[in-house]
Amino acid sequence: MTKQKNILFVHYGNENMRSSEQSLLDLMTSLDSRRFRPFLWTNNPDLHAHAQNQTIHSQLDELNVLFTQATSRLNLMAWRKQIRAAHTYIEDADIDLVHVNGGEACQWMSIAAKSRNIPMVTQLHRDYSSRETLAYGFHFSPRVITASRPIARALMADCYPLQRLCVVPSGINVHRLNQHAPIDAKGHLGIPMKSFLFATSGSLNHTRGVDRVLSALRHLTLEYPHVHLLVLGDGPARRQLELMAEHMHLTEHVHFVGNQHNTHRWLQCANAYISGARHAPYAKDLAYASLAELAIVAPCEGSIPEIIKHKKNGLLYKNAGIGPMVKAMRAIIQNPTFSKAIAVRAKAHVLTHYTTAHTTRRIEHLYQKMTTEPVRPQTPWWRGLSPLKSMLTERVA
Repeated sequence: MTKQKNILFVHYGNENMRSSEQSLLDLMTSLDSRRFRPFLWTNNPDLHAHAQNQTIHSQLDELNVLFTQATSRLNLMAWRKQIRAAHTYIEDADIDLVHVNGGEACQWMSIAAKSRNIPMVTQLHRDYSSRETLAYGFHFSPRVITASRPIARALMADCYPLQRLCVVPSGINVHRLNQHAPIDAKGHLGIPMKSFLFATSGSLNHTRGVDRVLSALRHLTLEYPHVHLLVLGDGPARRQLELMAEHMHLTEHVHFVGNQHNTHRWLQCANAYISGARHAPYAKDLAYASLAELAIVAPCEGSIPEIIKHKKNGLLYKNAGIGPMVKAMRAIIQNPTFSKAIAVRAKAHVLTHYTTAHTTRRIEHLYQKMTTEPVRPQTPWWRGLSPLKSMLTERVA
């Protein structure tokens, strides 16, 4: 009988239950319990509580990361202390493999794992700058999982070895989503049921490009007065976007509802999904929209083409100006039969390739490979300085 492997998951992050925290929780709870047993070490109280509710052994501590803008002072003593704490955790729990969720904890866990001859993998859910890659020491992680190819390409540009990279999208827990009934979004917003409702979601910042969606909507409402936009999410640009909608006389057409506990319930009542993203290292919002069986309009940008294939399970537009976006949104409104067909195919594609069950099996396969390989990857100290080249190039440019 195969011995059960103990996996220590380490997560640094103070911000409630975001996408990366939820992805980690879903991974830990979906592991094959006959083969793997999860342990958690984090500074996130919400993640700690959720893990304990799932009967996962979790340790909550204050954790320190060096060389970050958020660090008020160089607390080297506290940082060295948590390396010793990592040694203790690894030894007491008889850890077989370390899984770092997010980049920050790689900074000290790569040292702790190497000194105890424990295999380690780092999972990245977003793209990191060359400065962060250098500061967190990604090159000293024997393996790295990225949520998309663009994130992997950024690491390779900083000379991280291709053979040690693995692209595995963050899975979606379909069972959890289906536990909640849809919300009557149109009734809640006070708009007619025959209205055509586009939805968009995510943090309201410049990268998300909701301002571009508002500009496109302004053109569409002149042709189709029954078109509305549901904006799910919050962020630093919300007030500016609300003022922009007011200035464009779109107040009755644009509906800001802020962060919602289960966006899937809202998405299920929309007619289509629109992304105005200027940059998309990982497009998990499109996976959620696909599960809600929405016709998707999105830019041909970043990782989006990994999920959406033009005219097969969505419409992709050239990410230049407002015109291509307006044209694609218009096509969705004018062609309901086609829109329904691509929405059905989008949902089927996500159910096949992007569920938690699918991605967990791929990560388990990597665990098995790492815990049985006779020779583990080694990184010379000078390799960790590779991002300096990109940093100098960016500074000169």
